[in-house]
Amino acid sequence: FFLLNSKQLFKHLKKIEGLRDVHTIYFQQLQTLFVRNLPIEQATLLWDAFLRDGSVVMIRACVAVLLLLESKILQTDFSGELMRLLMPMYKGIDVCKKVNEVVVPKRCIMMLNELQNKVV
Repeated sequence: FFLLNSKQLFKHLKKIEGLRDVHTIYFQQLQTLFVRNLPIEQATLLWDAFLRDGSVVMIRACVAVLLLLESKILQTDFSGELMRLLMPMYKGIDVCKKVNEVVVPKRCIMMLNELQNKVV
């Protein structure tokens, strides 16, 4: 998803070996539906969208945060800096506004829907 939305960000994360860290962080945030990292007002909007549209909303939210913090991420030199940047509460960014701009390939949306239907 990073490559579709920002080639520069993808290349930088790959260069600093930060892709694994990003996956680890966002796995934790997906488990808690962003309640630990977003102000409650934004988290509840994401929950509503998640219930309406499914898992793809949370994937878009993860990428949206990266895009909103892209300029800061591009200044990091190693994955430890990246972890410190992505772990705390996100203040001063509106994730909900950015979510709809994130591109997710149709095949991934179909795969997420299939997985979600199997669970239900």
